[in-house]
Amino acid sequence: MYEQILAKRNKERINTLQSLTQTQDPWFAQNIKLLTLAEVNLTALQRILYQVVRGLLKEQQQRHLQIVHTVQSQSIQENVLTLLAEYDDVLRDAIPQPIYILIWQISSLEKLKNSIEVVDDVLDIVEWYFRHQEEQVAILDEEELDHELIIDLYKEAVEEQDGDAQYQLGEYYNSREGKHFQPEKSLKWFELAAAQGNADAQYMLGNFCFGGIGVEENYSLAFSYYEKAALQGHADAANNLADMYFNGEGVPTNYTLAKKMV
Repeated sequence: MYEQILAKRNKERINTLQSLTQTQDPWFAQNIKLLTLAEVNLTALQRILYQVVRGLLKEQQQRHLQIVHTVQSQSIQENVLTLLAEYDDVLRDAIPQPIYILIWQISSLEKLKNSIEVVDDVLDIVEWYFRHQEEQVAILDEEELDHELIIDLYKEAVEEQDGDAQYQLGEYYNSREGKHFQPEKSLKWFELAAAQGNADAQYMLGNFCFGGIGVEENYSLAFSYYEKAALQGHADAANNLADMYFNGEGVPTNYTLAKKMV
């Protein structure tokens, strides 16, 4: 379900970005079109990131940027990783934490099995670059971020289609205490994990649907997700099913079934 919504939304975002970048930077307008293809080339994604990173560094008046130059023998991925590593401290101060992590994640990919989620993240970066790069950014606290762990999770989630990694990414974006709380991204990764039978992700999607977090409140859909998780032995999901039967939320009131669930 969410994959189709995401693909449609990405297409709309790409069209908007093309209009926005046409006057500001024709290069981006031309290359963003590559993201509309059914199978997105990883090199194209990394080339876009390379341009974003170089642009950010120039805005930070990095006069010695020419020290890190494109090496013909290196891949686009190697070049953008070189830029990121060389100017990591500068970028940390110039980019919001969620954008910083996304750039590292996508730059570190080696292959793609499913590109829709990655395109969504690339669009976040490009949109921020053209709309908000002049905003004041809070300096990133080194202790707040283990970006190597997040990068590894991302690679496993995208390249290996690992349901556990996808669930953990959903948890990362669902942390309300951090600056990176993004319910839509959390929803995206939870749904990908749930489709692979991850009971924890199914339970979390039930919570999202029940509470209207990132989606419209939908008791029937919440019940469906709770039921899938409960059938796999998820105790919290079974308890929530009992509550729904007891209160008649999404299903007819049934005290007998409510008792069986607890």
